[in-house]
Amino acid sequence: MKSLYFITILLLLVSIVALGCGIISDKADAKKVATSLFEAIRNKDFDTAITFYSPKFFEQNPTVDWIQILKRVNTKLGDLENYELKSWNIQKVSGSLENGTYCELQYEVTYSKYPATETLTLFKPATSGEFSIVEHNINSIGLILE
Repeated sequence: MKSLYFITILLLLVSIVALGCGIISDKADAKKVATSLFEAIRNKDFDTAITFYSPKFFEQNPTVDWIQILKRVNTKLGDLENYELKSWNIQKVSGSLENGTYCELQYEVTYSKYPATETLTLFKPATSGEFSIVEHNINSIGLILE
């Protein structure tokens, strides 16, 4: 009886560790996309910045419009100086139309005129294995004041 209990606990711990490793890996992969996005914005390379967004993002936000929005954000908030990850959340989805992993990353972003809180939601389909941005929320008082 003790050995069955021990084996059950051991399998549970191995499962938790394996799941945890996948989550850490997913977080790192999503952060790489976010870092690439912020570096492109810092360099005012908006054509490169839009390559990190999902085609689903552009169903709601046409590419040309989003490039203009990124340029306006730069005009209103100033040049991107720094960004720091403040919180993150990962959810694995299965049994729906889109199986995969969602990762929400919230950054405190310092621009030369105003600070911002930016939340990126990224999705990695179970089949392709790469994250892309499906939602980008920019919250700053500078967007109202300027």
